Amino acid sequence: MFRSGFGSVTKFGLLFSGGVVFDALFGLTRRSNGTRRPLVVLKFGFYHGLGASPSFTNGAPFSSTLGAENTKVRSMCQNFLRETKIRFIMLLANLALNFFTFLVMASLSSIANAGSIYSTYESESKTICFVGPTGKSGEITWQDCSKNRDTLIISRNLDKDYPPVSIRLHSIWTNGHECHFEGAGKIENKRVIAIDPEVPKCELSISFKGKKAYLHLPPDCTSNFCGARGAIDGEIFIKKSKSTK
Repeated sequence: MFRSGFGSVTKFGLLFSGGVVFDALFGLTRRSNGTRRPLVVLKFGFYHGLGASPSFTNGAPFSSTLGAENTKVRSMCQNFLRETKIRFIMLLANLALNFFTFLVMASLSSIANAGSIYSTYESESKTICFVGPTGKSGEITWQDCSKNRDTLIISRNLDKDYPPVSIRLHSIWTNGHECHFEGAGKIENKRVIAIDPEVPKCELSISFKGKKAYLHLPPDCTSNFCGARGAIDGEIFIKKSKSTK
C-alpha cells in the first residue's frame, strides 16, 4: 500500500490518527453548513510529510490527484480566511454597538442623576450654643445649647426667564450667627453653579456624591452671606429622607 520504511498497518494508523487530531483541533474539515469536507484533503499533508507515497487515489495518478487536492486546500484556506474576516468584522461591529450603548446609558444615567438632585438637604445634627458674657474671673455666666440642622433646598425653576436651578440655603451658628444664600444657577459638569443676583461676583458651587451635597464658596465671599461666626465653604448636606429627623 505504501512504499515506506514503516510497516503498512502501523503507518496507516499513525497517519489516520494524525488526520483525525488535526481535524478535531482545527475544525477545518467542517463546512459552515455543518457538512464535512473530505478528510483526504487535509491528510495529504500528513502523508507527504512522513514520506508516504500512495501511487494512486481513486484510480488517478498521485501527481494529478495531489495537484487537485492542493487546489482544494488552497480554496479551503481562502474560504477560511474569508469567513474569519467576516467574523472579525462582525465582532468589531458588535463591540462598537456595545460601546455606543454604554455611552447612551451613561448619558441617560447622568440625566437621571441630574434630575435627582432636586430635593431638600440637611446638615448633620450639630449643637448650637448661645453664650452669655463672661464674669470677672473669665467664667461663662450662662449658656443655652440646642441641636440644630441646617437646610439646603435645590429646586427646579420652571420660569424660562430665569436660570433652571433655584437655591436656598439657611444655617445657624454659635450665638445665632446665620448664613443665608438665595439665588439661581445651572447644572454644569455635574455641579450646580449658582449666584445671588445681589452679589454676582460670588459663585456658589455644589458638587454631589451619592446623597451628599458639598458646598464650595470663595472665602472672601463668606461675609456677603454669613455673620461673623458663620461659614458656607466646606459645608456638607445630606439629601433628606423620611427617616431624617
